[in-house]
Formats: sequence, C-alpha cells, structure tokens
Amino acid sequence: MDGHNHRNRRTARMEAGGKSVLILSEEEKLPAYIQGKVEEIILPEKLELPEKPKWSTLFIAAGKKDKINKIDIVGFLSKMGRLKKDDIGLIEVKDFFSFVAIRKLKVGEVLELIKDEKIKNKKAKIAVEK
Repeated sequence: MDGHNHRNRRTARMEAGGKSVLILSEEEKLPAYIQGKVEEIILPEKLELPEKPKWSTLFIAAGKKDKINKIDIVGFLSKMGRLKKDDIGLIEVKDFFSFVAIRKLKVGEVLELIKDEKIKNKKAKIAVEK
C-alpha cells in the first residue's frame, strides 16, 4: 500500500463525526478536555414507563436448508400450537434456524402443545429467544 492511500484512509477516520453524552451530577463539573458548544439536556421529573412488550420471539432450530419456509411455520403453529393468524407476527427464516414472533400471552400454552411435535417431519428444538 502506498503512503498516499494510507494518508487518505487516516484522514477519513479523523473526519468522522458522532455525538457523545456525558452524565454529570449537580456537584460535577464539565471536564477540561471538552471544548466548544455543549448542549444541556434536562430530563423530566417523572418518566412514564413504556408498555410491556406484547410479543415474544420463538427460536426454531430449522430453516431453509431443512426445506422450512414461512408457510410451514404458520401451518405448524396454527395446527399444533392452536394459534390464530393474529397471534403470529413477523417470521424470519434463515438457512439453519428461524425466528417467529407470537403473542406473549400464548407462549406457555404453545410451547406445551408443540413440545413433542415435528415441523415438516423433523423434530426441531423450539424455545423462547432470550
């Protein structure tokens, strides 16, 4: 690599920008190495907690290479897990595994119903994604 290209890469990195947030207590002072304009963010006295998630994600140890697709997963969960269409959310099928969102209220029941079932004639590990 010649010196010219190396310098250009180094310059590009030095020109990269971003935003940093520094949290200080009332007794702390801004460090001397921070220069320039500083925007102060005042947090409200009371913050509302966000709503708890309505969905959980199931991990299925089967995917495209096992000839599993979204339709197979919907069919399996509808028939074996007794889920309705509205209980099933986003499905992502990768080569060797899949993820499917289901209503959080249904997780325990579904896992119990499908624990010994096969998806497309294949026994696959199915668990709640952590």
